[in-house]
Amino acid sequence: MQSPHVVAALELARARHNAIREEDLERYAASEDELIKHCAVLGMVDPLRQSLEDRAALDELMALETASLRIVERMSVDVSGRLAELAARSRTNSAYLRSERSSVNAL
Repeated sequence: MQSPHVVAALELARARHNAIREEDLERYAASEDELIKHCAVLGMVDPLRQSLEDRAALDELMALETASLRIVERMSVDVSGRLAELAARSRTNSAYLRSERSSVNAL
């Protein structure tokens, strides 16, 4: 028989993984605290007393959370790249505006 905490944690991990695959960060983050609570309870259980079903479910949970983390990392790299590009454009625009002002003032 599966532990209710394992079942709940696995359901949350699946929902979180689907959310992050859909790039829905709010939905992904919304269930983090609840997942942490279930996992904290599971961390107190002696692994030798877990059923085979629980172990398989926990393996799936870890695989889902690992895959989700990879997606989040890719998204983070993407956003960092976009921010760097925006910063470079901003610096270019500022330099252009300073140059324009200098040109106008020189007249």
